[in-house]
Amino acid sequence: MEQYEKEFLQYLRDNGFVHEAYVYDGCLYIEIQWGDWKHDHLRATYLVEDFFHKKSEIEQIVGLEQITEEDGSDCYSSIHMYKLIKK
Repeated sequence: MEQYEKEFLQYLRDNGFVHEAYVYDGCLYIEIQWGDWKHDHLRATYLVEDFFHKKSEIEQIVGLEQITEEDGSDCYSSIHMYKLIKK
């Protein structure tokens, strides 16, 4: 994962994604504070999948989301975690 970190973070910036993203211990983390479920959370997953599916050595992307704050509306806070499985 670390070999893609700079390229992926630039990809996020190029696509206007403003939330915090970082790599730690071989996993990609995206923290979204009070983001809309579609325009922020779903988009984060789309951007991860779009970027890494173009990498021929990546077989699978495993994602997990931990909700950190919610109030019943369309907006909530969470941490998205992604692990890349190589071929």
